[in-house]
This record gives sequence, C-alpha cells and structure tokens, in this order.
Amino acid sequence: MKDHYQLQLGARLPSVPFDPNNGRAHCFPARPYLFQMNNRHLTDWAVTACMRFLCHGLVFETRDGQVVSLKAHTLRHVFATHAHHVEHLPLDVVAVMLHQKNLAVTSYYAAPQWQQVVAATICC
Repeated sequence: MKDHYQLQLGARLPSVPFDPNNGRAHCFPARPYLFQMNNRHLTDWAVTACMRFLCHGLVFETRDGQVVSLKAHTLRHVFATHAHHVEHLPLDVVAVMLHQKNLAVTSYYAAPQWQQVVAATICC
C-alpha cells in the first residue's frame, strides 16, 4: 500500500468511501480501509476472490470433514478469535473494533476452536 499510494513513512492510508453498491454503505463513513485500491474500497466479493485465488488448491475442513468455504466474512471470525484468545483483548474491545453492538454476536465470532479448548484443559 505504501508503494501504491506513494506514502511517506508514518503516513496514513487515505480515507475512501465504503463500497457504494453495498446496501449498508450508508452505515459506514469514509475511512482508511485496509482493503482498498486506487482510492476505492474493495467489495466483499473482490476480497473473497483474492482469498480464494491465494488459497487455490488448498482444502479447508472442519474436524468433522465438512468443507469450509472461504469468504471475506471469514476474516471477521478469524480476527475476533485471534484478538480475544491470543492477544487477550476483552470481548467489549473486540466488539468495538468490529463495530458490533451486541456482545453475544462478538462472543459467537470469537468462540474458541476445539484445539484451544483441548490445549487449555491439558495445561490446567
């Protein structure tokens, strides 16, 4: 991004409007979104396409063998889980970072993986 926007060291990303084709665009003001290019916010389907391209040939499954479909929305779950269980951020802080008003929703997003539950049980 630094090279793309020719930013100086310490400079912030430019604020860009949220995807105007998104039905909830009115909820999101212009911000320095991480997923942007050419001063435009990338759509969720563009991010999903990038993720699938980068992971082409890899198969993600649950422990029960169900195939996991990679989508941009998956990043919210990954971020919430990592922030809460690895970085030890409180759920209310994670909720603010994800712009979620309901802590029950954030709790669902940050639910520990079965490996984390097993590891915590073994350690204690």
